[in-house]
Amino acid sequence: MSEEEDSLRAAFEGGERVRTISGAPSRAVRSSARARKNPEPHDTHPHAHMPPNRTARRGASQARLQRENAHDEIYEKIYVAILEHRLHPGTKLVEERLAEIFNVSRARIREVLARLAHEQIVEIYPQRGAYVARPTIEQTLDVFEARRLIEPAVLRRLIETLTPEKLAKLRQHQELELVARRRVPKRGVIRLSGQFHS
Repeated sequence: MSEEEDSLRAAFEGGERVRTISGAPSRAVRSSARARKNPEPHDTHPHAHMPPNRTARRGASQARLQRENAHDEIYEKIYVAILEHRLHPGTKLVEERLAEIFNVSRARIREVLARLAHEQIVEIYPQRGAYVARPTIEQTLDVFEARRLIEPAVLRRLIETLTPEKLAKLRQHQELELVARRRVPKRGVIRLSGQFHS
């Protein structure tokens, strides 16, 4: 395993081996394992009274929901790893390694990388693969200029609708940022700053 592959795994693991997306078997995996150990008679199945097509639709929609949740969880883990600079700009995101780390297919990883590319967090090069984006100085200045234009209006709107609960939440977030700034490394500061501005 190369040093690049080691750093890719380390960006998501935090020192422990990732066996499933969340670190624990999904509900579907646990229930299917339970069904294999203790098969139930067909007529005691919770949906046995339902017509077969309705049961199939329910199963398909649950499977789709699980896939979407897994997709969102993988997206979030990669996104946070990039925000916290555990994955540095220019790092190659190898589909095979990510599929292994998250215990999913390469197709699922390609979907996540495409979403990240759409948001300009990842750059995809044909025949070369996906890399963590390296924004240019010009792009960075454009983002800050856009924020300078938008944020005063957002602040005015916040002031008009400020409640004690919102104020308490803002103060709590500010305290989290101060704590993160005192830590080394300061990875959490970037993520918290992004959360504050979203």
